[in-house]
Amino acid sequence: MNRHFYISNDLNDLEQIELELEQEGISAAHSHVLSLDDAEVAAHPSLNEVEAVLRTDVVHSTKVGAVVGVVAATSMIYIVSLMGWADKATWVPFVFLAIACWASLPGSLVLLAFNVKTIDLRALKRHLSEESIFSLWI
Repeated sequence: MNRHFYISNDLNDLEQIELELEQEGISAAHSHVLSLDDAEVAAHPSLNEVEAVLRTDVVHSTKVGAVVGVVAATSMIYIVSLMGWADKATWVPFVFLAIACWASLPGSLVLLAFNVKTIDLRALKRHLSEESIFSLWI
C-alpha cells in the first residue's frame, strides 16, 4: 500500500486537494487528515480524521504478538515432547499452557503498542509538532 502525504497550514487547502482527488477517482473514504488539534479538524465535516487506532501501532503489534505466541507455544510443545514430560503425566496441562502462551502474547504487545506511534506518523511527527500544521493522509 502506498501512502501519500500532503502537508499544509490550512485545512481549506486540504479540502480543495481532497475535492481534486475525488474528481480523479479517489474516494473521500481513503483520505484522512492528521493533526494535533482534533477539534479544528472536527470543525470541517467534509474531512475525515485519522482514527485513534491507526495513530498507534496496535494492529502491527497484534500480528507480531500472534507470531511470537505461535512460536512460543510450538517451542513449548516441542520441548515437552523431547523431555518426555507428557509420558509421565498427560498432554492436557501442556496444551493448555501452550494455548495460554499463544493467547496472552498478542494482548501483552497490544498494551505496549498504545504508546508507540506508527511508522507513518513517526515520519510526520516533526512537521506536526509545529502549530497548525495538518497532513492529508491518503
